[in-house]
Amino acid sequence: MNPNLLKALIRTLTPLVYSSVAAVIAHFGYHVSNSTVIQIVSAGFAGLTILLHSAEVKWPWVGGLLGWFGAPQYTPSTKTTVVSLEAQVAALTAQLEEAAHPTVPSAPVVSAPVVTAPPTPIIPPVTPPVG
Repeated sequence: MNPNLLKALIRTLTPLVYSSVAAVIAHFGYHVSNSTVIQIVSAGFAGLTILLHSAEVKWPWVGGLLGWFGAPQYTPSTKTTVVSLEAQVAALTAQLEEAAHPTVPSAPVVSAPVVTAPPTPIIPPVTPPVG
């Protein structure tokens, strides 16, 4: 059996065992009904799973309460690996092509200087009256 699969199963079923033990204790110790036992198991399993997995991010020792320290590590699928390798090969091929046949940078485009007209006066000049 794959160690990651075993680790994932243990880390998933441990909160179910905890909540089942609490439900059995409640059923026989406090004489609760079967519907309450089912509610204890389901709420306890969901709550413990969410709580323990969330707390393990901040406090790694909490993973021990899940039955196994650390989350399982899965290898990426072959499709993901092939796609990433194809992208790397394409990038390296482009670099080799550029190294073999470097492109010559074109001359910078120089634009003609812009000539502006002299500013128009705000107050028109005073002309003497004729005559």
